[in-house]
Amino acid sequence: MMKLAFLFVLTIALVAGSETTHSSLESRGLLGFAQFIWHYTGRNPLDYNDYGCWCGIGRKDTKTVDAVDECCKAHDACYENIFYLSVSSLCLNGVDTAEYKACMCDKTAAQCFGAYTYNSSWKGVCR
Repeated sequence: MMKLAFLFVLTIALVAGSETTHSSLESRGLLGFAQFIWHYTGRNPLDYNDYGCWCGIGRKDTKTVDAVDECCKAHDACYENIFYLSVSSLCLNGVDTAEYKACMCDKTAAQCFGAYTYNSSWKGVCR
């Protein structure tokens, strides 16, 4: 059920994020992360769910399959350093806040995804 809810939220993000502006890119939360991914990669954010061993909800395998999977591992580590997350903050506000740091985790991961080649053969490899 949790995975279905995740897919639903990301689908909404795709519809809402088809025309991305600077301010909408800075929004926090799952929708913001989906918009970052769309903006920096040009790919459907759902492509990264269940990619490799680290991408997606609850993925904590020890190995990574490629550089994109390393991006997901780094994103998870970034979140582990933050104890409080909010879906309503902006990356531009409160540089020392947990909300800002979480937003920057999402932005950095999306930029990392965009820097490397997506390999569809790694989708679902570590189930």
